[in-house]
Amino acid sequence: MKLIYHGAEAELWLDTYLGEKVVHKRRVPKPYKHPSLDESLRASRTKNEARILSMARSAVQTPHVYGLSGYEITMEFVDGERVKELFYSGKTHVARRIGHDIRKMHDIDIIHNDLTTSNMILSGRDLFFIDFGLARVSSELEDKAMDLVVFKKMLSSTHYDVFDRIWGKVLDGYHADETIKKRIGEIEKRAKYTR
Repeated sequence: MKLIYHGAEAELWLDTYLGEKVVHKRRVPKPYKHPSLDESLRASRTKNEARILSMARSAVQTPHVYGLSGYEITMEFVDGERVKELFYSGKTHVARRIGHDIRKMHDIDIIHNDLTTSNMILSGRDLFFIDFGLARVSSELEDKAMDLVVFKKMLSSTHYDVFDRIWGKVLDGYHADETIKKRIGEIEKRAKYTR
């Protein structure tokens, strides 16, 4: 196995399973938390992520989940280019598709909660969403609008040079009506007043 990512929450290990490349996502222990609480949280978050990954597959492309054990998910390795790199190189053709697929997730009440261009991979013609570690299920308009606000803030800070070419296309792909646009605006106003 080869370590390909080490973050605050998890490590990603590249491996093979039945001749195919797979990724083992292991949630790492937090030494500052009480051991029993830490174990319980890591186990429940791992189980929740595997469940939502499988649910989301009915709407959008996500890695296949091959196995779940304790604090580890074994899933399909997605070979492709992160949307972050595409946008850095000025290629914004997937922006409308991103909005379309976010809407498909929201239509089945999946809130990703960490929509970033690092968590989207273009593999051939398929757009994959990854890292559902913070995801949850909610039918609330507020939660869906907040998902979009978080993505918008990320785009405006990380991809500021192409933001004007991206955000409108994301909203078009999402088929954003006045209700969702209004709620996005309200959330942004509240955020300004709490600074």
